[in-house]
Amino acid sequence: MYIRGLLSANQENGFCNRAYLFFSNKLLYLPKLFFDNSNPIELIRRIKKIESNHQSIVGIIGNFIVDIIVLLTSCVIMFAYSWATAIALLIFIPSLWMFVVHFNKKIGLDIYDALRINSMAEISLFDMINGISEIKTYNNQKLFRFDLMRLYSIAQDTIYKLKTNKVRLRFFTHVLMAVFISLVFAYSSMLVWYSRIQIGEYITILFLCIIIILTIVNLINTNFQILEAKVAFDRMFEITKIQSEHEEAVGLKRINISYLLIKELSFGFPGCPTLLDGISLSAEKNQIITIFGETGCGKSTLLNILQRLYLPESSEIYINGKDWGNLSIPEWRENVALVPQNLKTFNKTIIDNVIMGNTINEQEQFFSFCNHYGFDKYFEKFPQSYMTLLGEGATSVSSGQLQLIALARAIYKRPQILLLDEPTSAMDKQTEDFVMQLLFKLKKDMIIIIATHQVHLVEKSNIIYILNEGKIEHCGTHNQLIEHKHQQTG
Repeated sequence: MYIRGLLSANQENGFCNRAYLFFSNKLLYLPKLFFDNSNPIELIRRIKKIESNHQSIVGIIGNFIVDIIVLLTSCVIMFAYSWATAIALLIFIPSLWMFVVHFNKKIGLDIYDALRINSMAEISLFDMINGISEIKTYNNQKLFRFDLMRLYSIAQDTIYKLKTNKVRLRFFTHVLMAVFISLVFAYSSMLVWYSRIQIGEYITILFLCIIIILTIVNLINTNFQILEAKVAFDRMFEITKIQSEHEEAVGLKRINISYLLIKELSFGFPGCPTLLDGISLSAEKNQIITIFGETGCGKSTLLNILQRLYLPESSEIYINGKDWGNLSIPEWRENVALVPQNLKTFNKTIIDNVIMGNTINEQEQFFSFCNHYGFDKYFEKFPQSYMTLLGEGATSVSSGQLQLIALARAIYKRPQILLLDEPTSAMDKQTEDFVMQLLFKLKKDMIIIIATHQVHLVEKSNIIYILNEGKIEHCGTHNQLIEHKHQQTG
C-alpha cells in the first residue's frame, strides 16, 4: 500500500507538470484574437478540471484493472461448470456494454453543457464582485442578483438532467442484469432438476454470476468517472487544436529600421464591418508621427496590427523598402514596443515590471537607464521606491504613474519602432512635458508613432494623420492641417 501510494503520487506529479507545461506552451503562442474572445477564468477552470479528474483516475485505475481481471477470470472459470452459461455471458456482456456506450453520448453532452454553464455562472459571479462599486452606485443589486440566479438555475437544471440520465442508465442496466440472473437461475435450476449438475456446481455458477454482475456495476460507475475526465480533456484539447501564430524562437537579432511604409491596409474583426479601410501612411526616424482620431475610430487596432497581434485582411507593409513579411513574428516584435493606455502590471516590483526579463543580471543596467532618461525622480517617490510591488492586491498607484512605468518598459527594450496609445491621458502637465521632451530626444534613434485624440499632442508632432471612420482623411504638418481647415471654412 505504501509503495503503491508513492508510485501514485509520483505519477500524479509528473502528469500535472507535463500537462501544465504542454498547455502553457500552447496558450502563450495562440493568436491575440483567441484571448480577446476568451475568459481567463474559463481557461483556468479547464486546466484545473483536468488536474482534479486525473487525481480521480489515478485513484480508480487500480480498481479498474482488478475488475477486468476478475471479469475475465470468472468467465473462464464459468466454462468449466457450464459452457452454455459462459457463452451466454460472452454475448450478454458486450451487448450490455454497447448499450452503456450508446447512453454515454447523451451523458457526455450533459457533462459538457454542465461544465460550460457552470463556467459562465462563475464568470458572471466574478464580474459582479469585480464591479461591485458600479453595481452599488447605480443600485442595481436586484438586476445582477436576478441574472446570476438565472445562470445558476440553468446550471442546476443541466446538472439535474445529467444525474437523471445517469440514474436511467443504472436502472436499465440493473433491470437487464436482473433478467439475465433470473434466466441463469432458471436454467441452472433445470440442470439440477435433471441431474445434469450437482448442487455444489449450481451454487458455484450462481456465485460466479453474482461476482460478474457486481464487477459490471463497478465498471459502469468507473465509466462515469472516465467519461467526465474525457470531456474535460476534450474541452482542453479544443484549445490545442487552434493554430499557433508562431513557434518558439531563439537567438533573435535586432535590425536597424529607419523607414516604415504602409499601403492600403484594411482590417475588420470576424463577423464585424471593416474597421480600417485602405490606410496608407509612412514614418521614419527623426519624426514624431501622430495618428489623430476620436474614440473607436481604430487607432489602437492599427497599433495592434503594427505589433503583428492582428493580421490585416490586405496591405503592403515595407521596412527600409523590404516586405515586412520577410521577418518572422518574433523577429519583428523584438524591434517593436508599445506604450498602452492601460498598462498590464504583474505581481512583481517596479524593476521586474520594467525589465520584463532577467532582473538579477540587469539591475545595474536598469538603474543606469533610469538615471539617464530621468525616470529615477519619479520611481524614487513610490512607497518602496524601485521595490514597490505592483499588480493585484499590491500597492495602489495612480494611472499617471502606471503610464510612466509603461513608457519606461517600452524604452528599456530599445525598440526601433515605438508605438504609444494615448500615452499621457492620465498625466499632469509637468509629467506630460517630461514625456514629450524625452520623445523628442529619442526620435533620432527610433520611429515614434503616437495614437491620440488629444489636440495639444498633435501640435507637438511632425506629421499628423487624421483617422476618421476607418480612413485617413488628411495628413500633413500641424500648420498644413490648420491651413487646410481655413481653406475649407472659407
